[in-house]
Amino acid sequence: MFSLNLFPFRPLRKIESVKSINLKIINADLIIKVCLILFIFIVPVAILFLWRVTIDTSLTVDSARLGTFGDFIGGLFGSIWSLCGVLLFYYALQEQRADFSVNQKALDKQIEALDMQIEEFKLQRDELAQSRQVFIEQSKTLKQQRMASIYFSLLELYQKIVDRLNGQCPQGNYFKTFRSEFDRRYNFSGDYSACRTHADYLYTDFYNDRKEELSPYFKIVYRILRVVDKSDLDESEKFEFVTMFRSQLGENEMFAMYYNSHSVFGEEFYRFVLRFNLLKHLPALSKVELARSARGVRSTSKLLHLNRELALAIQDCVTKLSSNIMQDDFDEARCAIWLSFNDSVMLVVRASEVNELTVEFDSEDIEGRICEIFNSVESFCMYGQRFLYDIFICSRYLPKIEEAKFVSSRIEAGKIVFNVTGAAKLTLNVDREN
Repeated sequence: MFSLNLFPFRPLRKIESVKSINLKIINADLIIKVCLILFIFIVPVAILFLWRVTIDTSLTVDSARLGTFGDFIGGLFGSIWSLCGVLLFYYALQEQRADFSVNQKALDKQIEALDMQIEEFKLQRDELAQSRQVFIEQSKTLKQQRMASIYFSLLELYQKIVDRLNGQCPQGNYFKTFRSEFDRRYNFSGDYSACRTHADYLYTDFYNDRKEELSPYFKIVYRILRVVDKSDLDESEKFEFVTMFRSQLGENEMFAMYYNSHSVFGEEFYRFVLRFNLLKHLPALSKVELARSARGVRSTSKLLHLNRELALAIQDCVTKLSSNIMQDDFDEARCAIWLSFNDSVMLVVRASEVNELTVEFDSEDIEGRICEIFNSVESFCMYGQRFLYDIFICSRYLPKIEEAKFVSSRIEAGKIVFNVTGAAKLTLNVDREN
């Protein structure tokens, strides 16, 4: 008689439903063992069933009973093997699901690890960017220091040359003496472009007579500007260095620089004058050809104010024109101000084309107001035409043209009007930072 101790597991409690079975304990080995045990247990029982417990080998096997036994075995073991197949299939699904779960967890871990790596890469990239920025700043600082060292060395050399020139001059101020003698020897009248040409010829003679004195001076000035221009500094930083140098220039030095930049000796120098607006603080009246046009002036201080306010009004109008000319509703750029020294005179600057400009002085008693500055309105008109020619042509180093073809003036009821017409866009010298 077979014992139930052959089972390798603890007997199950009473099963109320199939759903309550703990299928986690089922595995393939257990299912096979259960099938073998059932087979070993059922075969003897079947034999006893067929032969009614007593076995007599001399008897003939009943084929009908054998068929019934076959149906019994087939039905019983077929069902058992089907159940085993279902259980094995379910076990395989459970194992597959467990594998999927493990793979999903592993994939989640990998994704988490990749996210951590991505975050680390971002941090590393930020650190590299910060390091690169620090390196750029350090490199920039080193360039500035190297540039400052060269610049101040040249500036010191420049000052030594100026001191030597002043020491050689009996009056103690070389460029003041230079300007006085230049002004004394300048004696020419006529069309303004011809006056400018005569001034250039006169300067060439002056330079040839003083080449040994002036050549080192203009070479060191040119070298200072060129070193700044060729440096790796930003434009704003370059301008700061030039502004520092420009602030040390006196009016007499700027006078010499102006005529040098217009001569054959300043073919490269004038480019720096324009680029850095080097002669920004040189008054228009300091130029001998324009000063000759102002000999009939009654108030130099009022004329200086007029020059400044007129230049600012023109620049404001030109800036507005450049900004608004492409707009659909643009008509004209206009700037109108009351003169600071005479609030009964309005200065109006108008422009609708980039190469055309109109300047109006408007007052009920315009002739009387103008005669507070000049001896006559005609003298004022001549000076105004030459002033406009100077700031648009001469100060911009443009090719000389006939004055009458560039600027004209007329006197109307309560107005003095100047019309400027150029072949190209009208511009003024301004600082690059503006």
